Amino acid sequence: MAEHQSPVPLRKKPSQARARRTVDFILEAATQILASHGEAALTTNHIAERAGFSIGTLYQYFPNRDAILDTLIERERESSEKHIRDALAQVSRGEVAGTVREIVRILVNSFTRHGRMRNRFALSITRLSAARGGQTRLDHVAGSIVEVWCSTGVGTSRDLSDSEAFVLTRAVLGTLRAAVLEDSRLLKTKAFEEAIVRLILGFLRSSTAV
Repeated sequence: MAEHQSPVPLRKKPSQARARRTVDFILEAATQILASHGEAALTTNHIAERAGFSIGTLYQYFPNRDAILDTLIERERESSEKHIRDALAQVSRGEVAGTVREIVRILVNSFTRHGRMRNRFALSITRLSAARGGQTRLDHVAGSIVEVWCSTGVGTSRDLSDSEAFVLTRAVLGTLRAAVLEDSRLLKTKAFEEAIVRLILGFLRSSTAV
């Protein structure tokens, strides 16, 4: 795995409304370029041109391309995390397999909730974040996922240990991430969803016997 790179700080924090709009235009331009043309086309000159600003204006807020990428990655992480947390809060406390299946659908939908162009952007962001050695979109909500599993009594008579929670969540998140990075046709299929459900239920039920 690539060594983690520290995020590049913004050159100037956008405190005023006009400055915030400028930053938003720059980030939206970068998003459009990633979605339409991929990472290779993402240069500061291309971003400034797409945003309708001079390269000097862009450099007032972002010292380089990496700073723009770091901001895009963080915004996408926050958006996905909020989406998942909001959805997890609505999970019904029912039968074990049904509850697990509902959680799995929330996780799968977090990667497939956008249109085609936004999915291409999300794929680029996932690749870039992984290449830069950072945590990707779902790692930050692993604790919330485990909390819902345990609070619903999904197959366990005790809380998962830290090691068990880590292994289970990373097995599920790693599978989802691999499906996205490989642009797998399986991602939206019922068979893929059921395979993850069986993985979780098998792990939870086996941990009860420990």
